Amino acid sequence: MTTRWNVRAPVGAVWTELTRPEAWPDWWKGVLAVDLLESGDSTALGRTAYDVSRALPGRISFNMRTVRLEPRTVIEVMADGELSGPSRCQLTRTGNGTDVRYDWIAPSRSSVRLSWALFASHYLYGITGLS
Repeated sequence: MTTRWNVRAPVGAVWTELTRPEAWPDWWKGVLAVDLLESGDSTALGRTAYDVSRALPGRISFNMRTVRLEPRTVIEVMADGELSGPSRCQLTRTGNGTDVRYDWIAPSRSSVRLSWALFASHYLYGITGLS
């Protein structure tokens, strides 16, 4: 599942917000709470966060471990819990801000894919709160 946004903010500002998951509930409408479980190394690689997110019609909880970082360009995480699998967030500078592309690799069972679709439509909505 791929979701895209155009955020009216420079890449550096978007990167800063996306790499501070504990602050997501302040601006990301789909996120109820994030607890930082592990800080990771000096670059935040290995950072693990426990995320409680809004989904229709309830809540979804899962862990996310940062597995790849390319500063101001790519964040890859591996999720486990009620949602599991890899995801990638890619940032690209545009004329009026930053293009954010978020790819989630959903499990293959159709009921789980539906949960992913509901989750993504609600959780990923609100990233434009950065603008």
